[in-house]
Amino acid sequence: MLKIIIFILIFINMAENNEAKNNVDKSIDYNDLDIYSDYIKGWEGKSLKAYKPVPTEENFTIGYGHYGSDVQEGDVWSDARADSQLKTDIDDRIPAIKGSIKNFDSLPIDLKKNIVGSWFRGSLSGSPKTIELINQGKYKEASEEFLNNDEYQNAEKLGKSGIIPRMDATANSLLEYGQALDNSDKNL
Repeated sequence: MLKIIIFILIFINMAENNEAKNNVDKSIDYNDLDIYSDYIKGWEGKSLKAYKPVPTEENFTIGYGHYGSDVQEGDVWSDARADSQLKTDIDDRIPAIKGSIKNFDSLPIDLKKNIVGSWFRGSLSGSPKTIELINQGKYKEASEEFLNNDEYQNAEKLGKSGIIPRMDATANSLLEYGQALDNSDKNL
């Protein structure tokens, strides 16, 4: 009888451990995390030494676009630290993205990586009208609204011309997805 009780307790403990493993935060697919990371690396570039991309910036940037009060002038990172921090920064933003873009998980990976990339730099998270249009399934309109942005329209004057192709990529991805949906509706 004691052996049976011990067996049952071991079995219950194993089941609880498996359940705990299955309840790990699944807010992000770690294959997607690598895709988002690689995508952002292509836009951000890497600096292992803290810098200010524009002299008027309040804080310094380091690694792959890691920006904030935790970055100090003179900070130097290793490649591994830059890679690790980028994945942490992306992972930190995913809950907000999923909370704002209701169907994020069902979107094609090309659109998802553009959304994550634009959220990463703040251009999409700062555009509630674009988010509203995405949530309404109005992707073509969202692509136009996304570029109706003072920073985008004045990027050259602000010394931020690098944001133009990045924001264009997001707008084009939204537009292409909207067109694909329109085409699939026509084929029904």
